[in-house]
Amino acid sequence: MLSSRAANTVELATVTCLRVDLYTAFDQSDRAVAVCLDYLRQLGVEWSPHPTKAEVEREYERIWSQLETREIEELIELPLMSDPESLATLDVLIKVLPPALFTDANLLSMATCRAVNLSIERGNSDGSCVAYGWLGQVAGPHFGNYKAGFRFGRLGYELVEKRGLKRFQARTYMVFASHVMPWAKHVRAGRDLLHRTLEAANKNGDLVFAAYSWLNLNTNLLAAGDPLAEVQREAENGLEFAQRPRFGFVIDHITPRLGLIRTLRGLTPKFGSLDDGQFEELRFERHLTNEHVLPQPECFYWIRKLQARFLAGDYASALDVRISRPETRAFRGSGGSPPSTRSMGGELSGEFREPRRTGGRGDRTNTRPRARR
Repeated sequence: MLSSRAANTVELATVTCLRVDLYTAFDQSDRAVAVCLDYLRQLGVEWSPHPTKAEVEREYERIWSQLETREIEELIELPLMSDPESLATLDVLIKVLPPALFTDANLLSMATCRAVNLSIERGNSDGSCVAYGWLGQVAGPHFGNYKAGFRFGRLGYELVEKRGLKRFQARTYMVFASHVMPWAKHVRAGRDLLHRTLEAANKNGDLVFAAYSWLNLNTNLLAAGDPLAEVQREAENGLEFAQRPRFGFVIDHITPRLGLIRTLRGLTPKFGSLDDGQFEELRFERHLTNEHVLPQPECFYWIRKLQARFLAGDYASALDVRISRPETRAFRGSGGSPPSTRSMGGELSGEFREPRRTGGRGDRTNTRPRARR
């Protein structure tokens, strides 16, 4: 195995990144996470694949402690990271974020916050752009600080634009456009950036994020209420792209979504059913049960089915979808819902999300955490 031949930390990190990318592309998120944790263990860092809430909060609060009196925007002026081992480790932390997203919400936040802290301590790099963007994604839902989240997401974007740190350009653009901007702006505001994401991913050969970009672009079109014929055409283009490398995660997301679009257009034999000559609900449900499918596509299949029944006025069947699947990962309840039900193509900003109340009890959009002493 290549990892056993690595002569130093930088070489080991390079092999680790390649393995994480490979396992992510083949929907083996648990193995991708295990490879990253093994790398960190060899650096003397022991992480559980399921960190505690207290561990994550300590890492998050360390960000604010390091900022001290500086504003978030001032971090763009940090010197560039120069230490080879720090650069390599930051790359590993960046690569593990997508599989962490699909396995454990606390691990996602832990890796994100550690990557941000490493950037503040050692300087900015290409990976820092992504780290700030992902902090923008988790700061609101996980830590209740949506305003700071948007500022961090914008910081990552501006590092690419103003300082030319473009190695992870597609990843930075996608996270900001799809998972940060919708909390603060109209869903269409990120449309142009999503197109640029797709261009950058294809240019840089980032296959995984090119596929994610198709998925998120289609999510944006559907959530914004664009003409369904256009939404269907773009979804079919994304499905064709994902089928070439057999990227199951994206295929399993787009396929039932196309069924919903077709029934909304009146193209299925029965309005409100996803069944037609191209898709069969029971066959797809057997696929979810019998094959290795990540939680998020499974979750959104049941949501699409529920939406179709509801929009057709078949409320009893819509309710039955919810009641008959209490054990599925799609319906664990809002308290335990991982961020993966909102991300990588599953953003609910315009199409399926209950509006948030601000200013009331529990809202912390204007708070700045105080570090524990």
